[in-house]
Amino acid sequence: MSTLIQIPGGGTFDPQLHVYRDSAGVEVPSVTTIGDSLGFTDFDAVPGDTLERKRAIGDAAHYACHLLDSSQDLDWSTVHAEVAPYVLAYLNFQEEMKFVVEESEVPGIFTANGMPYSFTRDKVGTLGTLPHRFVVELKCAYKEEAFWRYQLAAYDIAAARKTPGEYLGRLAVQLKPDGTYKTYLYENPRDKDRFLYMLAVVHVKIEHKLKWKKDKL
Repeated sequence: MSTLIQIPGGGTFDPQLHVYRDSAGVEVPSVTTIGDSLGFTDFDAVPGDTLERKRAIGDAAHYACHLLDSSQDLDWSTVHAEVAPYVLAYLNFQEEMKFVVEESEVPGIFTANGMPYSFTRDKVGTLGTLPHRFVVELKCAYKEEAFWRYQLAAYDIAAARKTPGEYLGRLAVQLKPDGTYKTYLYENPRDKDRFLYMLAVVHVKIEHKLKWKKDKL
């Protein structure tokens, strides 16, 4: 049985089931579930054991990076040999891009146009001397995926602003198993509109009691 994580402002997150619920206990669609529901991710051809291994590596790398960013000690002896290069890739990104973290692994539920969605936002911070902050998503995937830009748009919409109308950059950082990384900058303002369209479709399905979650492998 997993330990529920309390979400600021009410609600919970079950990390084992990857399910978010509001303060009334009603499941709230997550950003990644919305992408899955609309066919942006398709791993049906990937063997189950391979997919689970990749997910475990990604989860472990995210957790290790979070420990580094939250002033907690990371015992490198506990980091699996397959995971360590991804964490080193993140450290290389931090050093080379002069990334300073302000927020790390922040869960939340946000309501846009009357439609709630849930998420855990990887990072928010600054890059060197650039004048604006960035929402940063860490990825351990083999290649860029179409949904990344919309995932970051969702996090951008929900992110707190320091000043009214503050602009946030959106950056995906692909961590690679050789300790290197690649960045993807998303600047199309229509990405936010398109995510909201996707959110609306999922909420219409929920309203009409139609299937809105893709079956897990």
